[in-house]
Amino acid sequence: MVFLIDGKKVRLNPYNMRYSEKIGETVNSAVYLIGGKAYKLYKPYGQKELITKDIIKHYKNIPTEKIKLPTSPILDKKRRLQGYISEYVKDLGIEQFMKQDIKTSLSELKLLENDFILLGEHNILVNDANYENTVFNKGANLIDSGRFQKGQDENISISYNQEAFNEYLIDQIICKYIRLLKKSPKNLKKEYLKQISQGINLLDYIEKDAKEENLDEYLKRKSR
Repeated sequence: MVFLIDGKKVRLNPYNMRYSEKIGETVNSAVYLIGGKAYKLYKPYGQKELITKDIIKHYKNIPTEKIKLPTSPILDKKRRLQGYISEYVKDLGIEQFMKQDIKTSLSELKLLENDFILLGEHNILVNDANYENTVFNKGANLIDSGRFQKGQDENISISYNQEAFNEYLIDQIICKYIRLLKKSPKNLKKEYLKQISQGINLLDYIEKDAKEENLDEYLKRKSR
């Protein structure tokens, strides 16, 4: 099939991508590695996402670092959106992320938090931030923005995204990892939520609370 990408005709076969590595899949789409980029192609009759051509165009003006926004829409001959292209990040796994130097991990998470806030400043709500949509390399990278949506008010969007980041950090990274260690995150989650309720930035709290060399050792101590 012929698609339009950045004004050029490109032939892709979403039904049989024999020569391209599949790097992800959902009920409604499949993601392939092509030319060092991630190509997300919608499946026939699949439910379309909230993203539009205009939203992708808007994303080009938002310099996020750890949230990998679409860079180009993939259009059919009638110029209907059939997917999009974004930056590819190789997944090294959550364990590698947790065992690297703690200053690096916290610094990378701070960049991700800044991306959540930056998108809020552009009145974009970060939805569907979860472990399955995260690629761990040097940092934690969100790779699927298909369910992001425009907010009603910039200030509300910033507040929404800050809360979304805290929930994501606690539930999808910290608690997820503790459960992978076959330990219970229940008490630690209560501790973190208490700090947030008092207006304390969670990453700042962890930085002061941690004495270990990496997050792996820190979370093992906190979940005993």
